[in-house]
Amino acid sequence: MQASYSYPELEQMLEEADMLIYQHLTPVEITGQLFHAYNDSQPAHKITAFDNVNYCLAVKR
Repeated sequence: MQASYSYPELEQMLEEADMLIYQHLTPVEITGQLFHAYNDSQPAHKITAFDNVNYCLAVKR
């Protein structure tokens, strides 16, 4: 990873590119939403999202 942005910084950069944040997930939300099925099926080998790594889905206006 080359950089780190706060939510407002990311929002501003995307706005300048005529884009909007459609979805933003924190590590806890990523683990709960995206890894839930795997973690339920593999309880001995659960995975979690990395700390300080968020998921952002942006859309063009």
